[in-house]
Amino acid sequence: MIDVGAHLGEYGLELRREGCEGRILSVEPIKSSYSALVGRTGGDSLWHRVNAALGSSEGKISIHVAGNLVSSSILPMTATHSDAMPPSMYRGTETVPLRRLDDLADEYGLLEQVVAVKLDVQGYEGQVLEGGEKVLLTSALLECEVSFVELYEGQPLATDILRFMADRGFRPVGLRQGFTNPKTDEALQADMLFARVLDSQEPPEVPRSLDPDGP
Repeated sequence: MIDVGAHLGEYGLELRREGCEGRILSVEPIKSSYSALVGRTGGDSLWHRVNAALGSSEGKISIHVAGNLVSSSILPMTATHSDAMPPSMYRGTETVPLRRLDDLADEYGLLEQVVAVKLDVQGYEGQVLEGGEKVLLTSALLECEVSFVELYEGQPLATDILRFMADRGFRPVGLRQGFTNPKTDEALQADMLFARVLDSQEPPEVPRSLDPDGP
């Protein structure tokens, strides 16, 4: 399991409680969250942890740290988000390593294995997926937080993610409601589960990009 945007390790710990005995690779950029993640999971020899953000290139990048930590993002937050959840407003920035999912998976020997991937990256889904094309080739499942309105500037919306994943042989098989505007009860985000369609046609030779300026 590759858990991108692991926060305090909640997702992986739930997998362990449900009987998952395989390797877990958790990636978390915020330093305080990463430290807590290590403290909670350090005794698990099959649990690997990386303090970094993921994107379509390698280097360093600035990430906005949100008041509630879980809304932290590389992208600027929109008023739609902050108005619906004032505690999520940014309080500072951190400079963190930027890695590609494919490179990280290769480093940990995961490119040749069937894996499941979970993304919780607050609007940066497009860049993470662009850097994980090789991982998607062997992934059986991908759970991704998708947004129905723009909560972070320039982010892909749910329809963009659906098209991207369909081009790579995945279809949605589950949806769990997430962030809702408490003032209007409007659903703003949800967690969408994608599964590879084994009998699907081969994806296009040049799949569509999530980058609006890309091919």
